[in-house]
Amino acid sequence: MEGVDRAREQVQERLDRLTAGEQSPRINQETVVTTGDRYRAAIDRSLEGVFQVRVAITNNAGEVLVRPGDDGMGLPCGETDPGEPIDAAARRIARGQAGIDCRPREAVEATIRGIRHEDEPGSDAVYRLSVVYAADAADPDAAPENHRWEPTHTVDAPL
Repeated sequence: MEGVDRAREQVQERLDRLTAGEQSPRINQETVVTTGDRYRAAIDRSLEGVFQVRVAITNNAGEVLVRPGDDGMGLPCGETDPGEPIDAAARRIARGQAGIDCRPREAVEATIRGIRHEDEPGSDAVYRLSVVYAADAADPDAAPENHRWEPTHTVDAPL
């Protein structure tokens, strides 16, 4: 399937850029099975060059900013715009999700997610990339409404 092959290339290109620096992020892989609609959406988002970004923003005390989400408290999260550098997306997501400015440092984790169609067990996996980007709070005293600073050991993110 042409879309699946191009999606795989998009992930590989972005991953190559992430690992080209002096400090490469930790790389994880996982496979999930999903519905046909979500499978097609994964192909479309990947073809657009859009990837998920979670931003691990720390303050001077070494705490991490978390926000309320569907699964409880978590890191600010969003997607890159097509062609947008991941560090720029991290700044935009921090501002949009948490109302806080940050100084992105580096990608600390990248997860390659293989997504398979639940009704077609032999279907090719569509690959998506999810990145955790470490950042420093521009104003370490800021505490946006409905957000809180948590000790790093309590947050499910590599730091």
